[in-house]
Amino acid sequence: MRFIARGLVLILPLVILGSSADAAVKAGGSCTKVGTKSVSGGKSYTCIKSGKKLVWDKGVVVAKPSVAKPSPTPTVSVETGASIPVQMPTSFENLAENRKGIAYAAWLKTNQVMDKSDARIPPLRTFIGPNTKPWYTDVEKTMSAVSKAFPSAKLPANVLVLFYNFNDVSWAEEKLKTLISAQNYSELNRNEGGHLVDSNCQTEIKDCMGAKQVTAIEGTNLGILLIGVSNNPGMVTIGGGTRGDPGTFENNTTGQLLAHEYFHALQREEFVGKNLSRTDWPPRWVAEGSAYFIQNAVTNSGDFKKYANWRQIAVGDYIKQRGISADFVTDFMNLRHYADDWNSFSGDWNYFLGARIVETLVSLKGPESIMSFYKLMGEGKGFEFAFKSVYGTNYADAVPVIAKAIAENWKSKD
Repeated sequence: MRFIARGLVLILPLVILGSSADAAVKAGGSCTKVGTKSVSGGKSYTCIKSGKKLVWDKGVVVAKPSVAKPSPTPTVSVETGASIPVQMPTSFENLAENRKGIAYAAWLKTNQVMDKSDARIPPLRTFIGPNTKPWYTDVEKTMSAVSKAFPSAKLPANVLVLFYNFNDVSWAEEKLKTLISAQNYSELNRNEGGHLVDSNCQTEIKDCMGAKQVTAIEGTNLGILLIGVSNNPGMVTIGGGTRGDPGTFENNTTGQLLAHEYFHALQREEFVGKNLSRTDWPPRWVAEGSAYFIQNAVTNSGDFKKYANWRQIAVGDYIKQRGISADFVTDFMNLRHYADDWNSFSGDWNYFLGARIVETLVSLKGPESIMSFYKLMGEGKGFEFAFKSVYGTNYADAVPVIAKAIAENWKSKD
């Protein structure tokens, strides 16, 4: 994958949380290792030695960049050469006719919801490895933006975020063990094939370019974001090949990767504690595609030009190398692929093409339609029932309309 953003890892042991190390970070409070950093309450704290004790220092305020407010214009021109008219789709009946307005409509509806919503941030603890310098650390800002796009969504009761580079993998493993129960760590690690933390990293290049979100029950639902920090924030050339994609720099430096992983935590809240089969969960392209769409939409909520540019940049090589047809999109959306979990397609399609499908649906019904869909599936209603309930038409009837609009837009780079 272009950036490794693993998902669909849910663990539900019946374990009650007792106490955990570093439960609250404040100046003068005890810590465990010199040099460890933690971001909390808008400040970055460092563990220092004071006399014979290890304590958190006074902290440094983490600057929060301002976000520009959108100004309505009849036509928005972007660097890709595309022009998005005000004429936007309002139904499946006029979707193909107004396909050039899909991106703008999805961005605008997300922006409008965010403008009317209050930020909601669950209790958050952030930890940074002693040798790690993240490219972006404003976790609260990112969580706030995601929550504003989904004002009625369930949130995890608590959130843990661990940033670590290749040299801090062992630190991250040990730190996580102090923050969750031994049973939870064991089960999460088993579900990840024994590589809960280090699977975000590649030993052969000594780098960590991946991220993942997992959910556990520690008395209450606990969302855990494990963020690998790469040596270089953008694309890198290794052994004649490349790692990352043209959108990787923005992923790592603007909070998009964090938004992607945190949105996974919101998705899973509708499934926590429920004994459901794989087909009761949305397809991979819905899970990853919606997260890929949301990371761009909320990060660039104040600037459609940036949204449109990143949307094209991130899939630039796919547009050039893998032109798609309506037949391909139709096949990709066929629910028979539940049988192999869409593994017959390159995993990147779940992100790139999945995001275009989700964007199309949001252009019609807004961002909260995603979580309404998840809620119904979490109740065991099934994909087709949930789709018709939320989007007002049979899935089988909607597929060819969506496929045609996406294929034509892909061809014309809209």
